[in-house]
Amino acid sequence: MKKIVREHYSRKDKEQVKKNIEKAKNELEKYSLEKVSLSDPECCMMQSKKKFAELSYNVQLGVSKNQIIVSNDVCQDKHDAHQFIPQIKNIQENIKLNEEIKVGADSGYSDAENIKFALDNEINLYVPFYFRERLWMKQNLGFREFLLRGLEKVKIEMNLISIAS
Repeated sequence: MKKIVREHYSRKDKEQVKKNIEKAKNELEKYSLEKVSLSDPECCMMQSKKKFAELSYNVQLGVSKNQIIVSNDVCQDKHDAHQFIPQIKNIQENIKLNEEIKVGADSGYSDAENIKFALDNEINLYVPFYFRERLWMKQNLGFREFLLRGLEKVKIEMNLISIAS
């Protein structure tokens, strides 16, 4: 009986591995990538702070001046500039932004489309060059990697981390 069960799981594992390999091949071709993850095909190759490419997710945090996380998101986008508008909308779901509230964004968000969006929506935006603060938030409480796999699960994990921070 043990032999039959072992063979069943072995066959099932091989089928899953074949599916994962096929999915990885499709990702490589679809996005002209050099590497993909077999354990988490939804993560993307991104440049790390040590200047080498690794499989990652891009985390976005909206933080009050008192260091309270008011919004978060996890995406597959390699550059923050495309995340400013979705993050402002995410923040507006949680708090009301008025002209008295200053929105500070680091230099990664500074492009013409984002500045125009801020002006059109009467958002009091200034773009400082936060460096130490960015590193501190990204390394908060020793968090350096996600334990779960898949974008939706990683978003849930980020919500839990934000609540605990």
